[in-house]
Amino acid sequence: MMSNHAARQTPPPARPPGWENAAEQLYTITSPDGGAVAWICPEIGGNAIAYAVRVDGMWVQVLDIAPSPAVLRDVPSRYGLPILFPFPGGMRGGKYRWGGREYTVPPTYPTGSDPDGANIVIHGFAHIRPWRFVEQSGDRIVCEFVTPDALDESRKPGYPFRVRLTHEISLSADGLRSVLVAENQGPETAPLAFGLHPYFGAGVLGPDRSKIRVELPGRSARAREAVEPGRPPAMTGRREPAPADPIAIVPQGERMGVSRTDFPPATAVARITGLPPIDGREGWTVTLSLDAGYQDLFLFAPPVQTSISLEPQTQMMGAVSLPEGDPEGLQGLAPGATCSATAVIRLVPPADAGGTR
Repeated sequence: MMSNHAARQTPPPARPPGWENAAEQLYTITSPDGGAVAWICPEIGGNAIAYAVRVDGMWVQVLDIAPSPAVLRDVPSRYGLPILFPFPGGMRGGKYRWGGREYTVPPTYPTGSDPDGANIVIHGFAHIRPWRFVEQSGDRIVCEFVTPDALDESRKPGYPFRVRLTHEISLSADGLRSVLVAENQGPETAPLAFGLHPYFGAGVLGPDRSKIRVELPGRSARAREAVEPGRPPAMTGRREPAPADPIAIVPQGERMGVSRTDFPPATAVARITGLPPIDGREGWTVTLSLDAGYQDLFLFAPPVQTSISLEPQTQMMGAVSLPEGDPEGLQGLAPGATCSATAVIRLVPPADAGGTR
């Protein structure tokens, strides 16, 4: 029988499940104590495709892992830790206005591979294009995405602004830390918003997500209205009071989306509770902590997966479709200026006293 000490020293898998024979280059980072590992794939959206925490010799996958690189390429916003930039959410009609000029953006998924359908523009460009590896240490990696250079030729006219977005991911006993920094390297003010789209899968939620509950920070929710036939209602700039009760998740096969904003001045924290037992213990939680750089949070449960997503954003979902100058719309980043936002994902043991990951 393996001793408890030996079990605790069980090394992580070399690659996440389904990626053992992937041709794509993966970069691996490990927490200083060896108790957490993450794999990053710059060439597929700079996605942190998996994040695992060791619990008594067992490796718990916190993020929902795409079954293969081909699946992630097909639906790059549905697994792991996609990055939403420079406009989270949908864009009505594939057009937006900035500086008195109208810009046209091609559909994100022209073949219709995304479950939300073809011929729509959603979540910007960063999740569907390759990123550039910058640097790595044992527990930290930095990648970058520079527009318009990183865009394909069909999309460059739709976002000609020169913006450098860097993503630093690091691991510690406090969890997986994501730091996004946007820098305007061009001569004119650039419109932008950015965010994350982390998916939490069956590795922590179990096979039935309807058993979990989610506690969201924020005093307000975004009002919605129907604006496009056949599409879900879109958010508006109007805010409504939000109930404080934990949110029950719909079962697989159903879809839900819940927004929150007006966060407390200190760190905003979302919690996923009701998780199935891990190592025989109940009471585990997953937390997502946000600094002041993030202003909005969207809870999404897709109908075709068992996972859920908690999506922090610097502006509201669909801000690109609000009129130019709307305070809830895209914000302008002046030449030479930067903006940043930090999020931390943790798997928290029952009655934790400082041992979060």
